[in-house]
Amino acid sequence: MASPTSAMVPNDNTTSEADRLAHIPKNQYINFFPDRNKLTVTLNFLSRGPNPDGETLDHLLEMINILPLYARETNILYLSLFFRPRNEDDLRLTQARHLVIDRVVEEINEFPYLTKFRACLRVDRFHWDQVADLASALYGIRTLPSRRAFNVGQSELAFMDNRRRGRYILPGSSLDRCLRSRYRH
Repeated sequence: MASPTSAMVPNDNTTSEADRLAHIPKNQYINFFPDRNKLTVTLNFLSRGPNPDGETLDHLLEMINILPLYARETNILYLSLFFRPRNEDDLRLTQARHLVIDRVVEEINEFPYLTKFRACLRVDRFHWDQVADLASALYGIRTLPSRRAFNVGQSELAFMDNRRRGRYILPGSSLDRCLRSRYRH
């Protein structure tokens, strides 16, 4: 006979997927599509000035804490990173943003069933000084089997500017090599 405590604790063997998902807190930066086991995550770096909007920062931190709850349910993950136009952005936030992206990458690396990953940096216009260090942080993704960064399998990194079609960073391209060299292990 199970103890009363253990009988009340849901786990993967005793709880349906719908029940597990129902207990995950909602977050405006996370959308899960259970019919496809697809998770979309948005990192919104649109805050102005050296002091990011507290609500936005709180939601990003909350989102990072919620991500592991989707790890066993997710096969496909799309990550979008949004930035202000370069002339309105504050590059003093780059280090803090890099730390946020590093934390998200750490959590994504714990997703055991991930088969497809796509990251898209959405910028008004590509400016190297605005996004290079941030894009290089994504090279820490290592969840897909036999894959080195964005070179093998169902994994993509792209830039999208002014809502035009994204430009993929091709494996071995000069941009790929430069971002890989900037990646801090």
